[in-house]
Amino acid sequence: MSANLTYYQNNDNLVRNPTPLRLSSTGAYINDATVTMTLKDSAGASGSGATDVSLTYVTDSNGLYQGPLPYTLSLTVGESYTLEITGTKTGVAR
Repeated sequence: MSANLTYYQNNDNLVRNPTPLRLSSTGAYINDATVTMTLKDSAGASGSGATDVSLTYVTDSNGLYQGPLPYTLSLTVGESYTLEITGTKTGVAR
């Protein structure tokens, strides 16, 4: 799953996972996972200040999590970045 993200310089940017976390076996929403995000440049290097940033569950959202990309990020205009979001629940990563 991929989605486009616009980052506004000199502002904190609130990021939400693009699709709800669900158990693949049952389709049930996962509302109690540990979710992190890491911003990577086109070479795959992690961005300073955006490595393993915690996302918190959005109350009553059925599997949605959100967290901030801080305004202190030093990003290059025109560069492509990938935001990797990882959720873990009882030893299973998505």
